[in-house]
Amino acid sequence: MQTKHILDIKLTARRYGKWAREGEGINYPSIQPFLRKATPDHGIPMLDDETAMRIHDATLIMRNVTPELYQVFMLRYVSNLSQGDVGREMRVSVPTIKSYLYAAHQSLKLLLTQNKCIFLA
Repeated sequence: MQTKHILDIKLTARRYGKWAREGEGINYPSIQPFLRKATPDHGIPMLDDETAMRIHDATLIMRNVTPELYQVFMLRYVSNLSQGDVGREMRVSVPTIKSYLYAAHQSLKLLLTQNKCIFLA
């Protein structure tokens, strides 16, 4: 995956979520059967398998380093929940979810471009 494709990390995250939910026409199985509240997102194109698997691997690193960021990322993009629903699910405020999402975006971008991750203090 070229760096220019991940400059818009929010769009990349949405495309990954769609790939994970739908998985149509790909060589890897969709994770949709294991998700609650998964809804289709028809407005954006899906990622190719190679890019999606790189993002998947990066999210696994994120899960080990910062489980809160991983949980927020997965609930927001893979489960396709609103920020308010993510906050209710995690029992934290929406401003906290917004800051976690920002950190998750930056961490994912660092993992994909420099193989580094953000730690929460």
